[in-house]
Amino acid sequence: MTLSLPPLNALRAFECAARRASYVTAAAELGVSPAAVSQQVRKLEDFLGKTLFTRHNNRVALTDAGAAIYENIHRAFEDIAQATTLASAARPRSRLVIAALPSVSERWLAPRLVRFAGLNAGFRFDLRSEAAGDASGGSDVDLWLDYGASGLAGFEVQLLVRDEVVPLCAPSYLAGLAAPPGEELAAVPDEDFIHTEWGRDFGSRPSWRDWCARYAKGRVLSASGNQASHSGLALELAARGLGVVLGQKMLAADEISAGRLVALSPHALALGHGYYLKYPKAKAHKPLLRELVAFLAAPVQQA
Repeated sequence: MTLSLPPLNALRAFECAARRASYVTAAAELGVSPAAVSQQVRKLEDFLGKTLFTRHNNRVALTDAGAAIYENIHRAFEDIAQATTLASAARPRSRLVIAALPSVSERWLAPRLVRFAGLNAGFRFDLRSEAAGDASGGSDVDLWLDYGASGLAGFEVQLLVRDEVVPLCAPSYLAGLAAPPGEELAAVPDEDFIHTEWGRDFGSRPSWRDWCARYAKGRVLSASGNQASHSGLALELAARGLGVVLGQKMLAADEISAGRLVALSPHALALGHGYYLKYPKAKAHKPLLRELVAFLAAPVQQA
C-alpha cells in the first residue's frame, strides 16, 4: 500500500507553528527563518486546499481546518519522537571493531577494553582474533593490535610496546623449590620448564635455549618439559603451578600485579618486534577511536 503523505518538512513547520502559536518562535526552534516557516505552511495549505492559520500581529491562530488536523499530526510527531528515543537508548553510542592475536586479546587487550568501556558509557566493541595483514582484501576492523611494524597503505601505525620474556612461575611453585634465593632456576628440573610454540606470526621466537645460552651458560635443557601452542596458554599453565615459563611481561602484567605469577630472574630477552596499534587513516576522524588509541598507548596501560 502506497502512503499518501504531504511534504514532511511542511508538516513539521505546521506542527511547530501551531504548538508555538508563532512563526518566529517556531523558526527559532527549527533553526530556519520565519519566512521559511511561512513558506512551508503555505505549501501544506496548497497541498490540503485549506487555510490552516489566521494571523494576529506576531501571533498565529489555528483555523477550524487547522485545529481539525493539528491534534493528529501532533500525536504522530510525539509517537515518532518516542520511538526515536527508545531506539537511541537501545543502540550503543558507538561500536568499534577491534582485532588482535588470540593471546594478546585474552590476556592484555580484553581487560583494558573493559576498563575503557567503564569510562565511556554506551561504548561497545566487537573483539576478534585477526591479524592486520588480513585487511588486504578489505575489512571492517577499526583497530588492530598487531605484532610488527609492517603496515598497509593508508594505515596509521603507532608503537604500543616492545615486549620481553622473563622466567615466571606461580608463588606456590617457587615455594616448593629447595634452593637459596637467586638460585631457584638452577633447581628447576628439565621437565618443569614450559615451552611456547610461538607460531607463524612471530619472526623471532625467544626460547629457553636462547635464555640459557645468554644467562645460564652450561645449562642444556632437554625437551622433556610441557609445551603450549601459544604464549597465553603457556602463562596459564605456569600460573596454575605446572612449572616455569619464559613468559611475555606485557601479557603477564595483570598476573604479576595480582601475585599469581612471580619472576625467578630479572634477566629478559626482547622479542624481535614490537606490538603496534594500526588503524585505517580513513577512520582516524572517529573521536572514540582516537580516545581508545590514546588510552591503550598510555604508559600506565602497559604495566
